[in-house]
Amino acid sequence: MSVTHAGLRSWAKGLYPLEAAVELLIRASNGRFANPGYPWIQPCDQPGWWWLDNEAINDDTLCPLSGGEQRILRIVDSLAGGTPVNLSADLTGLDRDLMVLVLAAMAHANGSHEHANIRIDHDRGVSVLDGRLPSLHPWPEPAEGEPHDHRTPASRPTTATRPAADPRGAARRDRTAPRRRGLAY
Repeated sequence: MSVTHAGLRSWAKGLYPLEAAVELLIRASNGRFANPGYPWIQPCDQPGWWWLDNEAINDDTLCPLSGGEQRILRIVDSLAGGTPVNLSADLTGLDRDLMVLVLAAMAHANGSHEHANIRIDHDRGVSVLDGRLPSLHPWPEPAEGEPHDHRTPASRPTTATRPAADPRGAARRDRTAPRRRGLAY
């Protein structure tokens, strides 16, 4: 596993849509687009961590790439909170292998791997927690050399000491801070 890939996973851990975006980026095209040579992969303040600057995934940076590569990167951007995806344009042009990854990313972003299996015990008139349901669409088996479980504990600081994710502004620095509600003028 690439050190950059491990750093991206550490950075995204805990936010399902961001985990899905990073995992899709790492798994598509053999991880080619999850390497520091691209403007959307940036180093964190925390040594060994990398963050996804989804704002750098735009028409200018996507222009030289193939149609399938552009589609995947637009989906990554959308999962990471960027520009919404035009599903009729971006899903229809994906090959089967990429579509499998996108389906797994959507299921992961939804948290389907954490959904509780609740059943009704009609005899007692109560609902019963019966473990967890499997993911609606699990990630395909990892490529050779990749770990089977990407959710292994990493040395990760607590939320109070997390490194700044985006050096451009305080509003984007701490993803764990409560979101502001309402309109800002």
